[in-house]
Amino acid sequence: MAKDIQTDKEKSMRRKKKILACYFVVLGLIFFFASIGRSAFQQKSEENTSKAYAKMRELLLSEKFRNEENRAARRQAIKGVMADYDAEPRLSDDPIRIGSPNNKRHVDIDWLVKHCEDLGVNCYHFLIWHQPTDWEDFQSFVAATEKSRILVARNFTVWVYLVPPSESGEMRSEPFGMDYIAWMENIAKFSKDHPQVTAVCIDDFYGSEVNRKLYTRDYLRKMREAADKYNPKLALVTVLYWDDVDPKKEAEVLEEASVIADSIDGILYPYMAQSLRKGLSHKDTSQLASEIKRVRDVYPGIPVIVDIYVTKHSGSKDFPDPKWVGEMLDISKANADGVALYCMPKKNKDGSFSDFWKNGMRDAAGIFDAVKSRYTAWLR
Repeated sequence: MAKDIQTDKEKSMRRKKKILACYFVVLGLIFFFASIGRSAFQQKSEENTSKAYAKMRELLLSEKFRNEENRAARRQAIKGVMADYDAEPRLSDDPIRIGSPNNKRHVDIDWLVKHCEDLGVNCYHFLIWHQPTDWEDFQSFVAATEKSRILVARNFTVWVYLVPPSESGEMRSEPFGMDYIAWMENIAKFSKDHPQVTAVCIDDFYGSEVNRKLYTRDYLRKMREAADKYNPKLALVTVLYWDDVDPKKEAEVLEEASVIADSIDGILYPYMAQSLRKGLSHKDTSQLASEIKRVRDVYPGIPVIVDIYVTKHSGSKDFPDPKWVGEMLDISKANADGVALYCMPKKNKDGSFSDFWKNGMRDAAGIFDAVKSRYTAWLR
């Protein structure tokens, strides 16, 4: 009887092993066919992306598209900019205060105009973000530049610089916040009477999911239509990084371009030698020309403005210095359609530079001279 019980146990164990083996076979087949399905879906998705981009690229290269009057005017208006951006002086002891949006501290308009005259810029990118009064100060700044004989003689232009949803937490671009259709309409309305306002630039445009969800083709079309009601020559410029054109992310790159390329008039490209995959560099200039070329390859015909980190990026261990800034300017002049400076140091009213600038760069006076000497020569 004990033998029979043992035999029954062995039979039961064998049955369980067979069932378990069958289970793993079935499970393996499920995973196998699922992977085939995923692979086929991915392949189909990539094929669709490639087709969409090919269609977009054909459009970008077409003479009719490129020569459309308003588009051609928008692109031409942003070429040749030698710009500064941000770190605007305030009517407070702290020249670049970034803090509570409830603490109103206006931009020192006269000081900022004098800075632009002195540095030799022909364009300023006015960031609307630090204070809820920035939109008001932007309009005052534009009016003040119209009274500057020096800036008028340079055909000085101004861009409005906005932050995207990914940067719109406690602080956001006010008064229209994340309603970029309203921004385009109101800036265009203002620029109708102030033609030196030539562009709207949106920071970190496609770099996060929340931004991609908003900036659909339909939304971008509505932004353009809103501007066209008052000024169809007002350009839309977007900030794109190496990640947006990285060949190792080809599918994502082409998908992004197929959504936005025909809606933008320019690209502001911050360079930090990211194609070397060694972090964010403020020392290496070896890849700048090739990275500009890559941006042009993905977005043919669209002007590329190089954004130079005069003040260091928070993620970099390097500190910009006069040599690096000078090399960046020279290479950009030869390969790009314009240059912009990220947080150029502003002089104190006695002509000196605050020790504050040592937190973000090496030799603020040397950097100022490296920029001014080039901008002045290029304006001749």
